[in-house]
Formats: sequence, C-alpha cells, structure tokens
Amino acid sequence: MNKVNFDLLKNSTINFKNLFSICVGKVYSNKLEFIDYLEGFEKWDTDLDTGKLIIDEKSFDVQYLGSVTYNDNMWFSAELEKGIPEEYVKLLIESRKSMKNYNVKDFYPIKVKTDDKITGEMLGIICTAFIPNKEICFFNGKAEGVNLYMVVNKNEENPDLFKNLTQNISAEKFIPRVMEIISKYNIDHKLMIKSFLLDNNCTYDEDENILIGNFLNDVKIKFVFDEEGKLLNAESQLN
Repeated sequence: MNKVNFDLLKNSTINFKNLFSICVGKVYSNKLEFIDYLEGFEKWDTDLDTGKLIIDEKSFDVQYLGSVTYNDNMWFSAELEKGIPEEYVKLLIESRKSMKNYNVKDFYPIKVKTDDKITGEMLGIICTAFIPNKEICFFNGKAEGVNLYMVVNKNEENPDLFKNLTQNISAEKFIPRVMEIISKYNIDHKLMIKSFLLDNNCTYDEDENILIGNFLNDVKIKFVFDEEGKLLNAESQLN
C-alpha cells in the first residue's frame, strides 16, 4: 500500500468498504493478467509443505494468506493452519505489520465468519494490497471443502508474468477493468478509480462529479459520477 493511495481516505470514513475500494483495483487487475498469462487452465493444486502452486504443467512459488471453509463460511488466516510452514506465511505477516502501521489491522481479522459484505476473496485482496512487495499476484481457488487464498511470487520460471504485471495497463483496457470491478463488488466507485489510477502511474484531475484520468500518449479517460459517487459513464478521449 502506497501512502498516496491510503491518503485518499483522509476525507472519508475508514471502514471496510472504503479500505477495500482503494485496494481492489490493481490487485484484481493483476489477477486477471495472471489468468490471461495462463491462457486458461484445467486443473490446479497446491503443496503446502513446499509452497508450490501447480496449474496444469506450470509451477509457481506461493505464500498463503488464508482460507474459508464451506461448511461454516469461516475465514482462517494462514498462520492458524498447522500444515503451513512459517516460511510460507512471511508475506502475510509483513502485510499485517503494514496494516498495523496504517492503523487498520482490525479490518483483517485472524478468524471471522464471512458473508456477502466481507468475503474471503475481499480479505485476501486487502492483505495482498498491503504486502510491501510489488512482484506478487493474488490467486484463489476452490479445493475440497475450502477456498484457498494466496499470492504468487516471482521466480526464475515465470519472469514474463511479472514483466506484464509491473507494466501500466492501457486506457483501452482500464475501462473494462473498472466496469468489471464495479459490477462484482460493493465499493466506493470514485475511491476505487482514483486508487487504481494512482497504481497505474496516472495522474488525474477532479472537478465536482467529473474525474479525468491522464494516460500516456495524451489519452484521457473521462469518468462521470452521480451525486452519490456512483459511476454513470466512462469514455476515453484523445487530445
């Protein structure tokens, strides 16, 4: 989490919804880039003892964040799992320390019952956003009786993946990503878009209910909001 992103909450109530709103843009976008990198897959598995994610024939180093059990929808942070060696929860611990520094650690509980408003995926996304390491990618998958949440680490086997993740996405791709996130989650639209723009190394100009995101090659995106901050329209413009 960059301070400039967190500072977006200075004039807002710091609650779970708003915190998630400033976290989700880049993390979710990177997850989609990871899926594109895989070009689809048929099966996946993970080895807790070695910290490996195996997707079809590909292998990735991972660190674990947590899990949600099907029978009671309980979130368990990964450090509670006895089967996971300490070395594979190091990034989780770093994220928790970062959240403590920002005084928001209470929004990432070690154990909690999830529901439609606070899901395991949302908790995993917040945790990922606060990890002080940019060369990671959020991933989650369903196993027998449980949803698992983790981050993929950069290693020698997947350098091209992280080359794509560290690049800024184009204005053409930015708009559909925004629309997908808005349709999927209950978020503050304006907060999410501002934070996503900052993570994409874009400046923006704001005037009442209009936000102009400035991209490379003089491309801009104009976002129009209603009085409650809900996105009404987004269109790219070329100066």
